[in-house]
Amino acid sequence: MPGVATFRFAWEIPDHDCPGRFEHDVVYYVDLEQWPAFPHVVESGELESIRCNTCGSEGSVKSSAIVEIPARNLLIFITHAGDDGGAVLGFHANLDTAAELLPPAIGERARSRPFTIVHGWSGFLRLLNALNGISVPPEHHGPHREYPHPLDRDGPQISGINGYTHGDLFFHLPEHAAVNDLVSCLLHWSRFCSERDQITRVLEAMLGVVSLAGSSHPWLLQELGRLHLELGENDSAIEFLEGAVEAHHCWLAVTTSFLDATPRTSAKFSPQEPSLPHAAPASVLGEVTARRHVVSRMRPAVSDYGLWHFPKTEEHAHPSTYTNEGVWAAHGLALGVMDRTFLDEKCPAPDWNFPFAFGGLHDDWQYSLEQAGRVLSVLTGDGRVEAFHSGPSEFWTQYLRFRWLGRLGIEWHELPARVDLVLAEIDSARAKLPMDEESALARVVTSNYSIHHRYFLDTSEHLLRGLAS
Repeated sequence: MPGVATFRFAWEIPDHDCPGRFEHDVVYYVDLEQWPAFPHVVESGELESIRCNTCGSEGSVKSSAIVEIPARNLLIFITHAGDDGGAVLGFHANLDTAAELLPPAIGERARSRPFTIVHGWSGFLRLLNALNGISVPPEHHGPHREYPHPLDRDGPQISGINGYTHGDLFFHLPEHAAVNDLVSCLLHWSRFCSERDQITRVLEAMLGVVSLAGSSHPWLLQELGRLHLELGENDSAIEFLEGAVEAHHCWLAVTTSFLDATPRTSAKFSPQEPSLPHAAPASVLGEVTARRHVVSRMRPAVSDYGLWHFPKTEEHAHPSTYTNEGVWAAHGLALGVMDRTFLDEKCPAPDWNFPFAFGGLHDDWQYSLEQAGRVLSVLTGDGRVEAFHSGPSEFWTQYLRFRWLGRLGIEWHELPARVDLVLAEIDSARAKLPMDEESALARVVTSNYSIHHRYFLDTSEHLLRGLAS
């Protein structure tokens, strides 16, 4: 059957008196459109049953499988190994095996789809129901002895996550957690850039992030492709868009433990617009990647236990291109470009979403530096970084370069001769705090933002004086 990969195993069972062998068809891959009755086969228990071909003795076996749902643009990896931290590696190993049994076109198609991971066939059936608008019954919430995984024991927690909304499900990108907020902020900025100089400025930030943190985030690559199309640079656009297709083949962790602040009706109590979340039941929503969204994740995620809860795998899942130094440097570069654009050059801020995301980046990164007890870098006269912690060093090196130095068009070795001019500009920026009440940033971002901005100014001055001396 096209789109289905199976392999028949036959083996002798030790201590079994019968000379016969147990035979079993192991299912590696199923295209649900090609085998729509497959869920009924799962429910029957046939996939877990083995029988001796001579005496008829029965036994049980469990094997991992991948199910493709083309209408949802999703692969579901069914694992029986619990959460040992390696579920993503298990998926890729299983797909490699299946690809050898599938037509090349189907294997290639599978490597372009995102995938999610569930615990056993029960997790698969519950997710399939949820994709079709049937909620997971409360009595099925809770840990499952057969599929062990860590529980959330740190008490109630709420955190924002980016991903895709799909009815009562939310699919997020744990592999990109280190840069999701940064990418989201850049996208808020980019969507309102229409003039060539505006596009060029946001491209400076995005291309810098890719050069430092790698070309792994599908949203960022897709947006880079779109911006290059806007500029008429088709060859570059094709390169990034092809990279985005490849990057979309990543893990989408699913959760039902979240709060969504998006109202189901508008402010005038009329039905929500069709283009906005919650406008239609899950059964007619189409691809799971169709609607980007941000929600508040709730911990402990009891409703995910025993079904699709993989916290240990989340901790270990990240692309090889993400290094501590690269991620720090990417944030420093992007914030340097944005601070130069919106604070120093007074360019209008896009919409009300951008100031929240922009202010959040300042808040979160200063908090991270202080809470981790990290020591700030000291820049030497030749521009080299001397630091106790390389992450913050990379952050401030890139921030200084792209906020205060890039605008002057000078190299590091030329800075001592120009540092007084830069320090004067920092004093001018400090004198304007708090920000003008008429600016979008001042109206939307909390007053706490001025404290964080002052911190960035003071630190820039400290490091630049150290460099000049």
